[in-house]
Amino acid sequence: MKFRWETEFKETEIGEIPKEWEVRSLGDVVYIKQGKSISTLKLKDWGYPVFGANGLIGYTDTYHYEEPQVLIACRGSTCGIINWSFPKSFVNNNAMALLPKSIDKKFLYFSMQLNFISGRIDETITGTGQPQITKETLEPFLIVFPPLPEQSRIANVLSWFDDLIEVKKRQNE
Repeated sequence: MKFRWETEFKETEIGEIPKEWEVRSLGDVVYIKQGKSISTLKLKDWGYPVFGANGLIGYTDTYHYEEPQVLIACRGSTCGIINWSFPKSFVNNNAMALLPKSIDKKFLYFSMQLNFISGRIDETITGTGQPQITKETLEPFLIVFPPLPEQSRIANVLSWFDDLIEVKKRQNE
């Protein structure tokens, strides 16, 4: 099976994907949760991490998510950037959490990173003066993914490389 998608600007083909892999909309495999508003006056230098469109933006007294989450920046110039939150984090309204229904969370993170880097996420962005992504534009976004055991294997390998890159960065500081 060939995977192909079209935008008003271009048509792209990814070539053959294995029969057992699926192409589904993001809304089929995740719950999309908009972050909550928080005043900058409530941001502190300590406490629970607060994530927004620019990743970690400060700390506060409360949190929304016990576990790390896959986040997508949904407002402004960083629209579409994918982040991985810390445990016990607060997510503000400039980001959305992608909560897996039927997909490995780390595989989702790496898949969304690839979709950002390739420019595919751009098809979900609306607005010109203030770019934004909404739940309505993100839900029909098509993603390709293998069966769950393969997702976990791929995510483990990519996580290993991510960890190795972090170690190398620290060694060079």
